[in-house]
Amino acid sequence: MPIKFADDITKEIINRGKISVKNNCVTGEQFEKWLRRENEVNGNKRNKSI
Repeated sequence: MPIKFADDITKEIINRGKISVKNNCVTGEQFEKWLRRENEVNGNKRNKSI
């Protein structure tokens, strides 16, 4: 049952298409890049795989 539910969620995400954001909005991809950069600067190796 949980697998079917997860499949339904995945289909909904794919079907809704891209989400438009404003130019000054931070996306998840930008946040991930920032997070990696912060980890490298601070020497934190815990989240390097993100």
